[in-house]
Amino acid sequence: MESYKIKNYYSLLGVRFNASKDEIKSAYRKLAKVMHPDVNKSPDAKERFQELSEAYEILSNETSRKKYDDILRMYKNKSSTWRDTYSSFRETEQSQARKQAEEYSSMSLDEILEMIKQTLLHGEKESKKNLSIKTYHILGLRVFLCIGLVEMMGTVILTIPAVVLFSIVLRGFYYKGKFVGIMPVVKGFFLIVGEIAFVTFIVVIILAIRYFILFA
Repeated sequence: MESYKIKNYYSLLGVRFNASKDEIKSAYRKLAKVMHPDVNKSPDAKERFQELSEAYEILSNETSRKKYDDILRMYKNKSSTWRDTYSSFRETEQSQARKQAEEYSSMSLDEILEMIKQTLLHGEKESKKNLSIKTYHILGLRVFLCIGLVEMMGTVILTIPAVVLFSIVLRGFYYKGKFVGIMPVVKGFFLIVGEIAFVTFIVVIILAIRYFILFA
């Protein structure tokens, strides 16, 4: 029987099991500054940084993180199917994460930090491929919904349901487990604002013309 050893990605990054994506990204950025081969001259620095990057790739992706969390629960509960599930995970998500981690290890520390910054602003590769006008509209509407829910949080009765709905709406800013980026969200918001302003302008013009025709 093949022996399996499940890596604890949360321990590698030093984050809680329920850590947010921002906390995971922040932890990786801080650790990269001290563990990247550019600054860490230990003989095993490259291998350790690859392991750290692998953890980041798994936990920063909503889909792979969910699968990984499910495997941890199955292992903890001594489920009879955890080995098969983990085997499939190793061949797909984990293998992909390792390849990406190897790519990260060949990048300089400055390139890594710039990549994290650009990912936050403009989103990750998988999330940018299918952002249609419809998607931008949905993102913009979610921003308005978030603003409304934040207002609701200020009321005693609606605080709890508002917080629950807010967390659900936030998930809509991800595409296939990848954050779409701040700029696409802002673009979607201003797209909606612009369309509302345009429609309002047209309505005002029509009303003005009717007024002129009736009373001129």
